[in-house]
Amino acid sequence: MEQVIQCLLRVKWLAKNLHLLEGISHCVVDEFTAFKHKQTQRSKTLAVLLKKIEYVVMLSGTPNSNHITDIWFPAYMVDGGERLGRNFFAFRDQVCTPVQVGPRPEMRQWVEKEGAREMIAHLLSDITVRYQFEDCLDVPEHSVHTYFVDMPPQVMRQYHELLDASLLETENGEISAVHAGSRIKKLLQLLSGAVYDEDGEVVKVHDVRYELVMQLAAEREQCVIAFNWRHEREALTKWADKYGFTYGFIDGSVKTADRTRLVNEFQAGELKLLMAHPQSAGHGLTLTRGTSTIWTTPTYNAEHYTQFNRRIYRAGQTRKTETIRIAARDTAECDVYDKLDGKVERMQDLLDLMCQLRRKQ
Repeated sequence: MEQVIQCLLRVKWLAKNLHLLEGISHCVVDEFTAFKHKQTQRSKTLAVLLKKIEYVVMLSGTPNSNHITDIWFPAYMVDGGERLGRNFFAFRDQVCTPVQVGPRPEMRQWVEKEGAREMIAHLLSDITVRYQFEDCLDVPEHSVHTYFVDMPPQVMRQYHELLDASLLETENGEISAVHAGSRIKKLLQLLSGAVYDEDGEVVKVHDVRYELVMQLAAEREQCVIAFNWRHEREALTKWADKYGFTYGFIDGSVKTADRTRLVNEFQAGELKLLMAHPQSAGHGLTLTRGTSTIWTTPTYNAEHYTQFNRRIYRAGQTRKTETIRIAARDTAECDVYDKLDGKVERMQDLLDLMCQLRRKQ
């Protein structure tokens, strides 16, 4: 989040100082997924800047990380809508089908149509160049493993209670989930060890998976550990203290200078663990001293997942690396990882198609 704010501030500053762009003909936008939504303030500001630029290059390793429509605005910034059209909603209607998922008209999910990726790849192939990391550098193998944990019977009873009735009884009162999106969020919170009430207060339920995280870390030299919730960070630090590990954490509360210091300490071998929220540490950081990335709980966000795993698997890495994913057996966490794998696969399919069509031209 901090990087996005910095990006926005720079773009806004340039928009207020357009005279500095005089004589500049090229603009390169790195990690363009920060500008994938046309209506955000930073995207609107970027659009103003790019009107002054003749040649625009957009860079990303995760162009359609969560949905096929993610690609529309970056393409629009490059060619002014020549290939994918000038209207987002018309583009969405062309590549997606609306599926009703709730009682109200606006409760719709846009499902990618068959052949949509092939069509987009064909339209964008002439302005797309892809360099795959593994083709450019000789880097040791990277592997992915999933470890399953069995939730205690009491937690599973609470899980099914919340799943069936959208209501969870705790010692501190009731936790309700009024619709499907809220319910799955509460289920994932419960499996991670705590749920949040309507006031955002943490209601702790269990502490099951965190010892497994530390056991896995104990068997490895240095690890980067992903957490998604505030209570996860607190549980991880408590267990790291129990094991006597040196560690640091990075999330939205950590200042830039402190983040830089923690990265340097990790790279110097002074920290065994660097625990981080994927949104705060998913871009730009080099953590090649580590060889293992451990996901304490899953994420739906394919961009966060892919980018976070690349903190150790990148230029400068000289050893084999691994991604370890932890999931509660026979629960929604397994489904989240399945859907995440599907998003990553669809993203790679689009990139592969673009690359193949480019070679034929």
